Amino acid sequence: MSDLENKIEAFCGRCKEQGLKITPQRIEVYKALAVSSSHPSADEVYEKVKAVLPNVSLDTVNRTLNTLSSIGVAFVV
Repeated sequence: MSDLENKIEAFCGRCKEQGLKITPQRIEVYKALAVSSSHPSADEVYEKVKAVLPNVSLDTVNRTLNTLSSIGVAFVV
């Protein structure tokens, strides 16, 4: 298993612990954060996710980032 796959597996476990559904949008937002070498903006995350999920909205990405922050998976600066 690759490092990214391990991170995604741990992320899915954290979602389950918190009672959250594991959705394609959540996984792609998490992946965009996990592979970034810097602190990406919401717009940068949106562009990465949109490349994989063309129908995703910026609002969905923003809500997902807030959710990930609330469970301690992402941090707002």
